[in-house]
Amino acid sequence: MVYVDTGVYTNTTAIQMSQLDSGLLSSNAMVIIQGSTNVAYGGAVLRGLNVSPVINLYDLEAVSLRDISVVADVGLAIRINRCTGLRFERVMTSGGSIGFDVETSTSLRWIGSIA
Repeated sequence: MVYVDTGVYTNTTAIQMSQLDSGLLSSNAMVIIQGSTNVAYGGAVLRGLNVSPVINLYDLEAVSLRDISVVADVGLAIRINRCTGLRFERVMTSGGSIGFDVETSTSLRWIGSIA
């Protein structure tokens, strides 16, 4: 599990996750990226500054993003390509033109998420 503390994290390059960052669906081993649940102080916000997408998920398996806000000032917030078994729990996207862009992916779940 990776914890993301309360705060705004501004990125000028995309956050990349791919095969080496994966969990394993066959053994129910999820990699969890857990954002702050302290919404009174803004929670965990990943902001892309002139970058599209803010988060790029490629060739990824068994990963869960929880309690994270993704703010794109241009283009895409989150791109999902060739992924399987991903979960987005309370993930909010805003700004840009597209919240979630999904290509050639299977078994994705959104729970309480907004694009």
